[in-house]
Amino acid sequence: MKTRIGLTLAAVVFVAGAALALERSAPPQVQFGDLYADVELQRIFPDSKEFADATAKSPPDDILALYRAERPLTPEALKRFVVAHFTLPAEPAASVVASEPAPIRQHIDELWPILTRDTPTAPPYSSLLPLPRAYVVPGGRFRELYYWDSYFTMLGLAESGRQDLLEDMAQNFDAYPDKRLWMLAHPDSNIDHRRVPNLMVFFSRKGEALPITSRGDDYAPGEIVTWDLGGGVPHVGIVVNQRSAQTGRYMVVHNIGQGPKMEDVLFNWKITGHYRYYGPPS
Repeated sequence: MKTRIGLTLAAVVFVAGAALALERSAPPQVQFGDLYADVELQRIFPDSKEFADATAKSPPDDILALYRAERPLTPEALKRFVVAHFTLPAEPAASVVASEPAPIRQHIDELWPILTRDTPTAPPYSSLLPLPRAYVVPGGRFRELYYWDSYFTMLGLAESGRQDLLEDMAQNFDAYPDKRLWMLAHPDSNIDHRRVPNLMVFFSRKGEALPITSRGDDYAPGEIVTWDLGGGVPHVGIVVNQRSAQTGRYMVVHNIGQGPKMEDVLFNWKITGHYRYYGPPS
């Protein structure tokens, strides 16, 4: 029975991971372009997640236009600009310390209510996804539901007999899948690992998400780039250590249906992701 639950949850989380990534509005690094890049590259905040989780106080296009007009010249001025135009996330809650020693299962059971969130709506211009039912967060700086983490969370809920919360989380995932995109109603192990939205989630979780900019020098050999070819059609390529004779930019190896090609196409389409991946830990 436990094996069946595990396989079912894996299927739900795997399909939903890509679907959630697609149904949300554009991520902050796309919405705020060079502002996002400057904040992260200058390390305005010790935790790079701080600005990614911030909520704009006005439409992103207005803030970006204002930023480009003002162009704060120092890290201090840049931070003042961010604080003036964004609501920063609340500090992570302090760790829960049991007043008296308790068995580990009891301690975990008592954590579920503390880690449960309910966000049927999200603030305007927030990167948070509204979800119709309650869900469990990892805690600390992770204030939201995470795809693969949720698989293990849901296994824990099953062990604790929290079928109600487990079903709520499964319903949250089911609220988002777009079967028209995949033309499938279930995972396909032959191809799912190569789908661009799944790769974007993988690289951001297991590698490093880098700022999206319009400067060619910000893209180094070995880094991965994803694009929207138009109409929501995703594409992926890798930057290589050979420069274009025309632009001087590093070229990209990609396969758009005619076999692998090395071309100067970095800015040919809208960039949706920029990643660095070092491989599995040794």
